[in-house]
Amino acid sequence: VLAFDEGSRWTILAPLAQGELADPAALVDETRRQGFTRLRVDGDVVPVEDALARLTPGERHVVELVVDRIQVKDGLRPRLTDSIETGLRYGEGVIVLLPADGGPARRMSERMRCDACGIDLPELTPQLFSFNSPAGMCPACNGLGTAIEVDPALVVPDPDKSLDDGAIAPWAQFFGDPQRGTLTGEIVDALCARYGIRRDVPWRKLTAEQQHALLYGSEEPLRFSSKRSYGTTEFELPFEGIARVIERRWRETKSDGMRDSYQDYMSSSPCRECGGSRLNEAARHVRFGDATLPTLVKTSIDALAAWFEGLTLAGKAAVVARDAVREVISRLRFLSGVGLGYLSLDRTAGTLSGGESQRIRLASQLGTELTGVLYVLDEPSIGLHPRDNERLIEALARLRDLGNSVIVVEHDDGIMRAADWVIDIGPGAGRAGGQLVAAGTAE
Repeated sequence: VLAFDEGSRWTILAPLAQGELADPAALVDETRRQGFTRLRVDGDVVPVEDALARLTPGERHVVELVVDRIQVKDGLRPRLTDSIETGLRYGEGVIVLLPADGGPARRMSERMRCDACGIDLPELTPQLFSFNSPAGMCPACNGLGTAIEVDPALVVPDPDKSLDDGAIAPWAQFFGDPQRGTLTGEIVDALCARYGIRRDVPWRKLTAEQQHALLYGSEEPLRFSSKRSYGTTEFELPFEGIARVIERRWRETKSDGMRDSYQDYMSSSPCRECGGSRLNEAARHVRFGDATLPTLVKTSIDALAAWFEGLTLAGKAAVVARDAVREVISRLRFLSGVGLGYLSLDRTAGTLSGGESQRIRLASQLGTELTGVLYVLDEPSIGLHPRDNERLIEALARLRDLGNSVIVVEHDDGIMRAADWVIDIGPGAGRAGGQLVAAGTAE
């Protein structure tokens, strides 16, 4: 604020309410009790005693407290500090600076905040960017990135069948006979009548809206009459939809057998909330440079290292991020150095080969630069392209040169020839082996 134009005049406001007011009188009385004399109501500054006449219970209003009027000049700091602290206290961490010349207001916050959508971001901590931490994980999938949902292709395995022919496989199994004359059948008839669905038409010929209604239910309850020998009964029942009922029962059941039966119609898919990134909304929207974390981790390690090396930061950002960026580049280069530059950081452990997993651990050891350690690796070249073999050999040699012992079980000719000492166990495999055949240098 002290950097604003010399002599410019500003009004410091503290936001009190935005939206429907349940009790405007209580708001005005509290303002008067705190000793303030003016409020800004829907853009107009008025005396506190006149504010109540402008506020209608249940209607939307914007009410701001007039904290102080200032002019930017020498010696302003003590008064400005006191006024801003007061405004932040009443505005719950937010103040508004209104220029006297009629220009646009400036909103300032103690927190990271998007004024356009009114969302406050939490403090940016390492935990926020970890899907293993409650602070960063997606609340919908608990940081797994995937969700088990009903798969329409499993519910309707043969789209050439009609409803009458049993197109919806789990219907009779879980919901009763959908044929006419049963309550389930009458519910189906009511749904079909509402959406114009013919029960004798193949599933694939139904419209997307009709298919969605059968799978995910109707917005309004279904009304229908059921005739029985004892008379006619009027029903008004909601139709939840086949898919939603299966998902609900799968969550609620205590029976392992029933859970397995429901899972026959379910499959794993990327979480709809986080798109598979496993992070919550706040973490997904933080940008570093021009990219978000979910975007960066989908990039190959080689391309990601090049991106960080080409990153240009200025001012405070350069000072804060310099060491962190240098460390990130170093770790990416370790991974690239053991032949993993083609991987992306969002790959899960289950999708990696045994050789890839070992080389990841190898890269982490290169980064620690420990000495006096015995490393035992079992065929780290598995899954490695021949062109990257030399890089793996260089990484193993570097571990050795740091003062470590490296034992490698291998069949790769290049790695064996690069070894300081070769021990050949054989002559065959399994029971036919286990004997020392030869030992010495590769030559």
